[in-house]
Amino acid sequence: MGARRQRGHTLVQVLVGLAVGLIVSATAIALTLGQLREHRAAWIRSRLVQELRDAADAVERDLRRAGHWSRAPTAAWSDAPPALNPHAALAPIGGGADTARWSYSRDEADEQIGLRLRDGVIEMLLGGGGWQALTDAGTVVVTALRLTPAQQTFALQSLCARAGPTSAPTLSARSMTVAIEGRAVADPRIVRSVQTLVQLRNDLVTGACPS
Repeated sequence: MGARRQRGHTLVQVLVGLAVGLIVSATAIALTLGQLREHRAAWIRSRLVQELRDAADAVERDLRRAGHWSRAPTAAWSDAPPALNPHAALAPIGGGADTARWSYSRDEADEQIGLRLRDGVIEMLLGGGGWQALTDAGTVVVTALRLTPAQQTFALQSLCARAGPTSAPTLSARSMTVAIEGRAVADPRIVRSVQTLVQLRNDLVTGACPS
């Protein structure tokens, strides 16, 4: 009987197969790593935006109360002359700034509120409790906080029995644009910003009808 011929792969074929396998594996690993990086970046972006929105929402909720005075109805009818609203002041009153102050009365107590940007963190002053962080320094570095007030004034001349063009009381409807920008701590290349327009609920009335 003749000897059987053994069949197999040559060294070149083995090396080519290994090379192809390595290329396929490297491509798959690169795609997987790319997807992981994209998912991580998307998660960082989402967390950054959420952090900025939470801070903006907290500022908006409290800023809407600015100027509220629990004695306003009583003072308007019983005081002669009517007492001035001690919570009317709102800073900044013009231009724009990264610091604001306002106040209001709640449950017969006066609330003094402050807002500022300090060392990449937005802080809020809550009464006598001191400054408290609104943003997480481990998640976001706040690079800009801009507070821009606006005011619309309306004459209330029609409410007076007699009044000249310069003696009628006026009503001021006030608002504040709050803009916040920050970058992610985990990836400083990721920068996001949020902006909200806050309409103050308590309009400011100045002046009085002539007697």
